[in-house]
Amino acid sequence: MPQSSVIAIYGNVWYLFYMMKTTVYLDEADLARLKAMARRERRPPAELIRLAISRFVENEVRELPKGAGAYHSGRSDVSASRKKIMSEAARKSAF
Repeated sequence: MPQSSVIAIYGNVWYLFYMMKTTVYLDEADLARLKAMARRERRPPAELIRLAISRFVENEVRELPKGAGAYHSGRSDVSASRKKIMSEAARKSAF
């Protein structure tokens, strides 16, 4: 995928960004809202899309695996003692 560079100037500081081009499909209503917002804020629609994606990824909440936290061992040191606990469990199940 072709890479392009963008120079942004904020005050007296110049920033050079390298970005990859991609395509986003929007329905008519979302595209109209994006264009209206871009006009109001005097910013290009692409900049608003990049900002939205950046915020979305930054605030991503990863779901825990099914069953995580569902069981209580009665111990508070499971993380720190995991190797010892697993080897004890393996020894007990071997008999």
